[in-house]
Amino acid sequence: PDLDMPDSVICLGDSILLNDINDTLFNYLWQPNVMIDCDTCATPTAFPASSTLYTVLVSHIPGCSFSDSVLINVNDIPNVFLGKDTSICQGNNITLNPNGDTSLTWNWVNPNGLNCTQCTSPNASPNNTNFYIAQAFNGNCTASDSITLTILALPQTATGNDQSICLNDSL
Repeated sequence: PDLDMPDSVICLGDSILLNDINDTLFNYLWQPNVMIDCDTCATPTAFPASSTLYTVLVSHIPGCSFSDSVLINVNDIPNVFLGKDTSICQGNNITLNPNGDTSLTWNWVNPNGLNCTQCTSPNASPNNTNFYIAQAFNGNCTASDSITLTILALPQTATGNDQSICLNDSL
């Protein structure tokens, strides 16, 4: 029988078709028979919770059989959490920290005022209110979160002209 089973990578919680050639002339037995919708089908769907090597035994005529294997690697979905929207005073800066894994690939959307767009925790010092999106990539698995950083204008102050007074006087 024909089998089309390349090793693959999926995200945790996803499923994958293990073989896309449906040949009903043969008998199939898939191992392990857990996290799979049918262990005797030609084209089962697997939904493993961790990386799993699936092996299929194919037979037709008694005594004639062969086997093949496919490795399904399972990547975790990244954890990205920027917290609540926040405010800072104009001229100040803040580190945007998505509580993320530094081994992941990162991208920041709307780089206005950021010191880097491919790092885990950039320093933000924008001139105006900005909306930022942090994207994390673990292979083909992605996650994102957003935050609005409101820039507060500095208060206007006026104390008047400089003056001189004598010791023990008040002003």
